[in-house]
Amino acid sequence: MKLKRTLALMMAGIMAFSVLAGCGSDGVNSGKTVIKVNDASLKTGYLDGRIDQMLTINQIKDGDAMADYYRAQIIDGLVTTELIRQEADRRNIKITDKDIEALRKKSIKSYGSEENFKSAMEKYKINDDQFDEMLKEQLRYEKLTDQLKKDIKVDPEKYYNENKDQFNVGEQVKASHILVKDEAKAKELIKKLNDGGDFAKLAKENSEDTASAEKGGELGYFSKDAMVAEFADAAFAMNPGDISTEPVKTQYGYHIIKVEDKKEPHQQSYDEVKADLTKQLQESEVKTKLQELVAKLKKDAKIEYLDDNYNPDKLMKKAQKQMEKQQQKSAAQSSAPAAQETSAAAK
Repeated sequence: MKLKRTLALMMAGIMAFSVLAGCGSDGVNSGKTVIKVNDASLKTGYLDGRIDQMLTINQIKDGDAMADYYRAQIIDGLVTTELIRQEADRRNIKITDKDIEALRKKSIKSYGSEENFKSAMEKYKINDDQFDEMLKEQLRYEKLTDQLKKDIKVDPEKYYNENKDQFNVGEQVKASHILVKDEAKAKELIKKLNDGGDFAKLAKENSEDTASAEKGGELGYFSKDAMVAEFADAAFAMNPGDISTEPVKTQYGYHIIKVEDKKEPHQQSYDEVKADLTKQLQESEVKTKLQELVAKLKKDAKIEYLDDNYNPDKLMKKAQKQMEKQQQKSAAQSSAPAAQETSAAAK
């Protein structure tokens, strides 16, 4: 897990679905129809609920200069979600209760506890029925991409041989960590480690970084620029086998670091990268195929926007005008002091 990217996203799992995350059941059949996607009707109750949730997640207030831009993106995503639902039905993709329950447990686990999960759902205004609908949408999306994968063939060795420069890496450190909220707790854990405590066990029991805690705090190998500066500086200054003698403070809290290994700058061998490279190439191909599929579904579909307030193109144009006005206002404000200085100099 990379601190720069992932620790900042404690809301891991289900909230990372982006605008493809589906809908809640409440409000689906309420309000007036404002978008038609083939034979399906999207109503204001459904759309407004999802827009409100996504604006809340992205901390965008209705009325902000970027609000219409986000509304356009969300609505376009929900239309895409409906097209994917229709395509999944056409392909006879089935979602079982067992599938939903398994993903629900996985999602709850990503929050660290049932309490954290419920708190997150309350924060983002998602009830149990809505969450289950989101799980269904995610499962539908995953099963569709699984079907697309079946036709994909990649040649990681050929890619590696043709792009060896991409596999040059700088110095790397392999480390584990324990993240806690306060310094006193961190110092208490350091004392336990000095007294012979097991690092992995203490990480599982105490670390706020739940993703790495499950693995005893393991972060794997990482380069210096993959971590926040304070963490990276401390880890790269340590030797294999060292454990922090003092807590390392970052924006996320206090870390106790255990360095396990170091690698000098080198070119990774094919065997080192084979598994990850194969996965990356497959994911890239799947993404391309999915984009092509969505483009075709949109081209072939009959999509009608019955209200300009729910028309992505109209909303984007409105957002552009708002941004231009804001830029003009900012330019006028910044030029005012300069004009005043010129006037004063003339006097």
